[in-house]
Amino acid sequence: MDAKLTIMIAAMLFLSTACQALTTDNTQLGLSPSYQEFAEYFVGLARNKPINWTMVDQLVNTEQVSRLCFRQSAKLHDDTVASKTYAGRMLDSTGKRVPSGLFEGKWIDFGSYQGCTVDANNAPDLPSDFRATYCRLNWGGIPKEFAAGVKHYVQGVCVPSSCADVDVTRLANAGLLGLKPIASWNIEGVLCQREEDYATYSNSAVTAIVVIAIILLLLVISALYEFICTTCLSEDTKRRLAEGKTDRFLKCFSVYHNTKKLLDTYQHPGQLSTLHGIRVISCMFIIYGHTIVMQVDIANPVDRQRVITWETPFPLYVNHLDMAADAFFLLSGLTTSYQLLKHLKKSGGIFTWKDLSFCYIHRYFRVTPVYAFLLMVYACLFIYMGTGPNWADPNLKAMTEMQGCPTSYWTNLLYINNYFNKCFKWAWFLAIDMQLFIVSPAIMLLLYWRPKRGIALTLLALVSSWVINMVRYRTQQKDGVFTVSYHNRDTIIRLGPYMIGILLGYLLLQTNRTVPNTRKTKVLMLLGWMVSSAVCILLTIPKFTFATYGMVLQSVGSDKVRTATFDNPGWMAFYRSMFATCVAWLVYACSVGYGGLVTEFLSWRGWAPLSRMSYAAYLVHPIILHAYTMSQKTLLFFSVANWCVTAFGMIMVTFVFASAASLMVEMPCMELEQLILGGGRQSGSKNKPVKEQDGTAKAVQDVDKATNKVFSADTEETTVNGEPSVNKKQN
Repeated sequence: MDAKLTIMIAAMLFLSTACQALTTDNTQLGLSPSYQEFAEYFVGLARNKPINWTMVDQLVNTEQVSRLCFRQSAKLHDDTVASKTYAGRMLDSTGKRVPSGLFEGKWIDFGSYQGCTVDANNAPDLPSDFRATYCRLNWGGIPKEFAAGVKHYVQGVCVPSSCADVDVTRLANAGLLGLKPIASWNIEGVLCQREEDYATYSNSAVTAIVVIAIILLLLVISALYEFICTTCLSEDTKRRLAEGKTDRFLKCFSVYHNTKKLLDTYQHPGQLSTLHGIRVISCMFIIYGHTIVMQVDIANPVDRQRVITWETPFPLYVNHLDMAADAFFLLSGLTTSYQLLKHLKKSGGIFTWKDLSFCYIHRYFRVTPVYAFLLMVYACLFIYMGTGPNWADPNLKAMTEMQGCPTSYWTNLLYINNYFNKCFKWAWFLAIDMQLFIVSPAIMLLLYWRPKRGIALTLLALVSSWVINMVRYRTQQKDGVFTVSYHNRDTIIRLGPYMIGILLGYLLLQTNRTVPNTRKTKVLMLLGWMVSSAVCILLTIPKFTFATYGMVLQSVGSDKVRTATFDNPGWMAFYRSMFATCVAWLVYACSVGYGGLVTEFLSWRGWAPLSRMSYAAYLVHPIILHAYTMSQKTLLFFSVANWCVTAFGMIMVTFVFASAASLMVEMPCMELEQLILGGGRQSGSKNKPVKEQDGTAKAVQDVDKATNKVFSADTEETTVNGEPSVNKKQN
């Protein structure tokens, strides 16, 4: 072993002499003195590395590291000292020993991912059998006095691709690979980004690509067919073709007609058009909140702590993403109750088992196709959508959510995923909404036939939700502070806003959306606006309501710091229903003619197309966010301007992708569903004429269209999203 060490030392002395000769050559080549000075400094980083050659020799002799990895690592070190271009680029892309901002807790230096994977691998003097690979090391041993709660120093290193993760760990600990920060530190985790992991597509990825290709092919064929029919065929030929199912099938995929329907801004007279604005704004709040939450994982640790503890001067209102979901549950309950009760009123209370079955089938096939399509894209193709220091990190949200998809995707398709929550986790809302929709017809029938009992049952469900919510929060306390859990994804916890929506729909139907035009009414409406606005403002103050996530915001030594004055089970039990009541008042006031400028704003025609896209936008935006955040090559720096610009940009990008998903899958499947099941929708009543039966079936269809997606608006000519029509205030 001593002989080997002697040889290595002699080699180092030789390389040092070679570097001096290289410096002389650089002078003769006319390079500036500053370049020579910098080259010497750069080479000095490699020459002065604290390499434990004894440890390296022991690892090689005991075969704890592969000999190929050792040979290439030793060659990399020698070539770095010899100022080889590829080796210099690999050293440049490696995180340095001491990054700036340590006293603030910035124990991260990713180095340069592109410099390692692109620049170094394209260097002119790169050996033919050598490839550079980027790895991320977690060094343990940082001083707790300066750690600011951070456990590891995260350092990016550029290493030979022949080294396995265990080789990288051991040779980096010995100081041969990378730049070891402190001699006593040891690696406690490693994540390498290897090209071979993404060089070929898996079978599931190939299947997903084939499905997407088939859909795109159908869109192209439909466009060509429509173009030929429009420009080359006579009217008689067009009429004959229109009578066949082939024509109807191809027109289901018509990009032209579906785009016209999607972007249609016409609003029928008497429509409750304010729901469009509420739906879109709520969806935007969800995207905004998720943009902040998902980027916190890769933000500067100091900035991340400031966001979590609300030390920023600008309130970010992150918890709006939680209450925006309650607004959607309210709208879902509202449209379900109003349309179903209106149908029962028209049909004399007749609602057969056949009507119910068609209602359920129709809803499933209207909601599921685009949901299943994006689930497939996420589970099968997401891993190929980006690269970077954080890509494929098993500890990040996207990877943890995606790992459960192969075994639990069926829970999503059955809409019970909120109780498993292993794949496509943000789809918990769809599961709860579907479950509540399934039980709503029973409540509606009771409200129609026995109004008092129906109202009592609805209020009982509402109060039960409060009580269970209170008990959940009470039992989930630890040391007087709430701990994190997924209680908000239980159906019973979200029942309150849905029941309030049902009661609001019943009220609008019973009052015919009118109120007496008296002074007392005006005073009461003004008072309602004042109380509703005050409660809504209180609910959206982050300093008070960030506790709704049950997070421990800050620790000082061993003492827990309480998050807010209202951090108690009572507040936590009622705040969802309180917010839903505020939104319900907004809808009610606008529907009876006391909305003023609010009604004008929420009824803007431009909301209608965005409202139709909001369902797909909700489904697709986390995929875009995950791909964006995990592809970042450096830490994100937090500032109010950066976060807001990113959030609003993400909203725009999301609706672009949502329009594509709608045109590719959602709207064609809506047309296909009508083509396949449209002829079979007839009421089971034997005592009614056929014409009347068809009207009943159409009403059942309209009921389901009103609630098939609380996010989106329907595209039927008679209604938009099956929303309740509105009469103007009677004078």
